Amino acid sequence: MTIESTITGVIHQGDGEVVSFAVPWRIFDRAWLHVRYLESDGSERQLILDSDYTVSGVGGAAGSIRLTDIVPAAGEFLSITPDIPPLQLTDLIERGAYHAETVETRLDILTQMVAQLRLELMRAPMVSVFDGDLAGMLLPAAEAGKALGWNSSGDGLVNVSPGSVSLADGAVTTAKLAADAVTTAKIADGAVTAAKIAATVLQTPFTASVDAAGHTFSNAVLKGTRETVAEADVTGTTLTVNAALGNIQHCILGVNISAVVLSGFVTGTCCAVVLYLRQDGTGGRTVTWPASVKWSGGTAPVLSTGAARTDVVMLTSFDGGATVHGMLCDTDLAGMAFA
Repeated sequence: MTIESTITGVIHQGDGEVVSFAVPWRIFDRAWLHVRYLESDGSERQLILDSDYTVSGVGGAAGSIRLTDIVPAAGEFLSITPDIPPLQLTDLIERGAYHAETVETRLDILTQMVAQLRLELMRAPMVSVFDGDLAGMLLPAAEAGKALGWNSSGDGLVNVSPGSVSLADGAVTTAKLAADAVTTAKIADGAVTAAKIAATVLQTPFTASVDAAGHTFSNAVLKGTRETVAEADVTGTTLTVNAALGNIQHCILGVNISAVVLSGFVTGTCCAVVLYLRQDGTGGRTVTWPASVKWSGGTAPVLSTGAARTDVVMLTSFDGGATVHGMLCDTDLAGMAFA
């Protein structure tokens, strides 16, 4: 018979019902098929003749296979390709009879074998015919944890450590980064420079809070910034001001404060808290400051005592709170509200 169409294999999609699948070429031997099954979870395996499937229509213009225990569901696929061994089993006897059908069958088998090899080559990576003389290029020996890359001359492949892969300027964009893909542990010191990051990455609005973990944010121009506001804790007669909670804090004085606990200040940095102290509806509440707070003239200021009146105090430290500069910024404010 003649073979007038290219054999490229066939892929069938499952539907949860069909178990018989067509093979649109002549099957010369029931063992000369390569059947692979792609499951919905992405796993792939080769099916075994007589164990996973049977073959019918051998010798005809086309045939089929029938699965024995597998029923491919929607989203699952079955690949069938020719798998002809590179053997020549036809022995033509010198001066013997000429059997045209035997010769044509062998030519058909050879044609299928060529198509099989062509199919395999089509799925192999290739370089352009215009890309220099790369004939005879070999892959380097396999090495765990390495990637393949072109050598410095661009005429061969070498094993490359992931940490030494070069990126073109602007190559890193937001669209190319999966969520949580880039972590501190995965980036070598000095690996990420401004030139390597596309401008669009730096312009992308944050969608969550950013914790710089104490690192320096320098040479920045801020626009439209706002401060978070924290409520200082009053428990019993103790007022606790934790600078780590925010630089703007407030509280309502409902009792006389006999102890003030200052925390959250970081040594070697200028940490400042602007504290709004508002009298409750009764008023007359007082605050006793610790000796670590240093006031102008050595004397703590007298706060206003009117009901619902607010005083503003700034507390600044350079040594982690061991000593704190105290300053009364404003006093006896009426009508101050804290949302």
